[in-house]
Amino acid sequence: MPKLIAVTDPYRADGFRLAGVDVLEAANAEEAQPLIQSLLDSEDAGVVAVNAGFLEALSDRTRSRIDQLIRPVVIPIPSVMGAEVGERRRYIADLIRNAIGFQIAVHGE
Repeated sequence: MPKLIAVTDPYRADGFRLAGVDVLEAANAEEAQPLIQSLLDSEDAGVVAVNAGFLEALSDRTRSRIDQLIRPVVIPIPSVMGAEVGERRRYIADLIRNAIGFQIAVHGE
């Protein structure tokens, strides 16, 4: 069964683990690149959440490949540190709407 897998920095990794997400840690974009590449060919990966900075550092060829894939779906983990709660909620809701095609409401803090 396809899983949600996060490729993130050590700072955010524990939060994803607490939510039950499989996590691959990378200290920087250079370390993340081979992890992301391996997940693109993985049968286990259904959704891959990747730090936005790690995605931006990928080659154009890899980003083009990601855009053409049906599975896994690769989504950025935004860096919204310091953003207001409403902005973060809107951003997350937009990501989900783009991924699943439905608008949902994000509540809570």
